[in-house]
Amino acid sequence: MARDTRAVANIACMSDILQTPTAEWGLCPVIHIGSLHATSYAVTMVLAFAAAFLLFRRNARRAGVAPGQPLPVLLAALAGGILGAKIPIWLTQIPSWLHGQFRWNAFFSGRTVAGGLLGGLLAVWIVKHRLGIRTRYGNLLAPSIATAVLLSTIWAFNAFTLPMIMTSGGPLRATEVIGFYIYKLAFDAFDFGAAAAAALMLFLLILGITLAYLRVADPVDRKG
Repeated sequence: MARDTRAVANIACMSDILQTPTAEWGLCPVIHIGSLHATSYAVTMVLAFAAAFLLFRRNARRAGVAPGQPLPVLLAALAGGILGAKIPIWLTQIPSWLHGQFRWNAFFSGRTVAGGLLGGLLAVWIVKHRLGIRTRYGNLLAPSIATAVLLSTIWAFNAFTLPMIMTSGGPLRATEVIGFYIYKLAFDAFDFGAAAAAALMLFLLILGITLAYLRVADPVDRKG
């Protein structure tokens, strides 16, 4: 019983900066590189930002724009996106902060993609207005933003642990996401054929989303 209670408490916190994962917690393992210890979440976030920056540089070169020219807009999009993604989460934590229950792991946990997009757009508009920048760089930033949205969408299909531990798909299957549904078909109903078919349909859905992204994400005209 105590073990189940600890597992539920860990899932409820959903800390992104977990430093001491236990046997009950495998969502955010720590990667050891020599004396450096970093969570897998932090590593993947750094890789994601690096990929977005390299994609931006490639599109800038192909469009004939010096990569450093739109740097203020790029930094504004980054800062505004981070703040926009975090501020809605912080607002929900204000009542607990007022009661002296501030925790750094909760402060850094959680984000909203919609808030990040709105924050990035607002920050870019403010910076361009203050600096008098009239050149449009949206075509250079759009692929990176679209890539982030695509990966976030694919990751959303990966939701499994929270519904399984917190609600078991209830009430009335309201939280039975597709991954948990496939799991129940395979390991509760032992209907492996139906589970394989559902998994294949999920794969085809993600593949369709990815192909649609690849078709519309690159705004740079391809000639020759």
